[in-house]
Amino acid sequence: MDARTQRDESFWVRVRAWELGDQLSVGEVLPSQAIRVTGTVEPFHAPTRERISQADGPLVDPDAVEYVVTGSVVTATDYQSDTGSGPRHAGTDVVLSVNGDLMQSQIAGPASGIDIGSALTVRGRLSHIGDYEWDAFGLVDTRRAWAIEEVHRLPDDDLMLRLRPAASLA
Repeated sequence: MDARTQRDESFWVRVRAWELGDQLSVGEVLPSQAIRVTGTVEPFHAPTRERISQADGPLVDPDAVEYVVTGSVVTATDYQSDTGSGPRHAGTDVVLSVNGDLMQSQIAGPASGIDIGSALTVRGRLSHIGDYEWDAFGLVDTRRAWAIEEVHRLPDDDLMLRLRPAASLA
């Protein structure tokens, strides 16, 4: 795989410092981790090709990079949050199949407006899904192994990791 292809298959992902520790290094493989795109639904433009690509524009800061993720809807579930005044609808968790790989996404609006099997494009930032979320929120398991290509520490001590899918550790 040439450097351009490898770079096209890697993504800047925000990780809260306490989730994976702060001693991560280039070349390390993170087993059984997942990422989520949080953003907005893009208008449908046929033909749709399943993929993850960096949104247009120069990369000035890894923390600001956005991706455009297009896939087929596997599940769509409303979720709630409670900011002190009781649970309220906060958006929809959508699992997308992107060329056979599953990926989490969160978007605004109700799940009832999303058809299972339909194509969906989400534009937003990528973040790491913490281990506590799997049981606490009943998420569909989308974990896999990721290899670290770059590490960038943010001013708030969170990390931006350039990750690429790693070979199976089985």
